[in-house]
Amino acid sequence: MQSNNQIKEIPFPIPEQFRPPESRNLKAWFMGECSVIYSYDADRHHLSIAHPKRYPTWDEIKEARYRFLPGDCYMAMMFPPKEHWLNVHKNAFHLWEVKELKLQWICRQM
Repeated sequence: MQSNNQIKEIPFPIPEQFRPPESRNLKAWFMGECSVIYSYDADRHHLSIAHPKRYPTWDEIKEARYRFLPGDCYMAMMFPPKEHWLNVHKNAFHLWEVKELKLQWICRQM
């Protein structure tokens, strides 16, 4: 995967506007114009990607997933019931690791 996006690590402590609440094992980068935050929460990899002015593109999301997460994990964008929706940054998307074997099997069939 070729990309012209420059990667720059965000120094710790991560500035408040980029820090997800109650997250551990944080790492963060700027990838081009996007900010990318990695954490390991609830025994799962979690990646968020945001852009200051627009939604991240599919290519930016895909690049962040394969650049910053282990290649052998299954990741998904979750859409909970509306009453449980929480998104601190209006232009952010979140990827969560899928560990359930049945869902991994379904992904391999696509």
